[in-house]
Amino acid sequence: MEFWQNIVGTDIFKYSAAALMALIPVFVWIYVWFKKNQQESKHIFFVFFLGTLTVLPILGLQLLWMYHPELDVYGYINASVTNPLIWFTVTYMLAGVLEELAKGSIIYWLDFSSIQIKTINNCIKYNLLVGLGFAFSENILYFYSGIRGGDFLNLFGVFMFRGMFTVCAHMIFSSIVGYFYGLAKFSDPIVKQEKWQGREHKLVRWYAHLKGTDPRRLLPKIKWWTGVLIAMIMHGAYNLSLISGYIWLAALIVIGGFFYVRYLSTRRAGNLVLAMTGAARPSLMAPRDEEVVLELLGMWMNEGRFDEVSGICTRLLERDPDNRVVKLFQAKAEDRKVTKNTFSKFKKRF
Repeated sequence: MEFWQNIVGTDIFKYSAAALMALIPVFVWIYVWFKKNQQESKHIFFVFFLGTLTVLPILGLQLLWMYHPELDVYGYINASVTNPLIWFTVTYMLAGVLEELAKGSIIYWLDFSSIQIKTINNCIKYNLLVGLGFAFSENILYFYSGIRGGDFLNLFGVFMFRGMFTVCAHMIFSSIVGYFYGLAKFSDPIVKQEKWQGREHKLVRWYAHLKGTDPRRLLPKIKWWTGVLIAMIMHGAYNLSLISGYIWLAALIVIGGFFYVRYLSTRRAGNLVLAMTGAARPSLMAPRDEEVVLELLGMWMNEGRFDEVSGICTRLLERDPDNRVVKLFQAKAEDRKVTKNTFSKFKKRF
């Protein structure tokens, strides 16, 4: 009996128990998000493993600050900020910034690995896994502290909240970064499609002119940093809500983010394969004819004639099967049609 008590009292046992507890929400969320993607199981667990490693830069920074206090950002904030509200805001926003930068770096590595990112939906799902991996590693530390403290009633409350909301929050923030990374990666056909709808990025064009660079090169960077900024703000707001005791606000951020990401991941445009492997097949359509048709599609999209756009795109793709702009027009027309029909049904009910 004393032998087992000695084992239970070791740090190895406590860390193992914490890891087993942290695995429970991992399996639940993987089943919820990836039950229809069993053929990608090898990629799923590999990307999840990479996500677990993203806590290392954060721990490395903390270790650096411990031995070099002059570099400690939090120490500087504590010494220079006297207003409690500003202190809380800056401190917990900074935590969100550091974590999202650490998680967001993985999608760059994946894009140049053997896992070829071919769709915007891939970006969402892979970054979602990175967030899940980060939350798993973070939960081990939290659950270990609870086990070590011996307050098992409080540990159960921490397990339920972190397993349901905090894990989901990390996944949501990361997947938003993934979505905007996808927009950045596939920005060329998106810019062309928006051009024919008359939607110009004037601010981007002005800044590109100021920097003396091509707007098409600048737009991907802006898209990427837009996603990172949104994730940082949401993450910081979530942290600030928790520390301020506004649990309901933190829950609203997570629930709203969940439905937003769910919407993004189910859209036809998000699932569209925009990166083609191999050479494109030659078009049977003359360049001048293509420009006229694309201009017509842009006009019809702005007028809400989504059925006509989808029908014309189907016929165009018979002649030019690898035209990414036409594919994007068709996918967005289908998305808008579904949204329009859903809104019409909602109006009829009320």
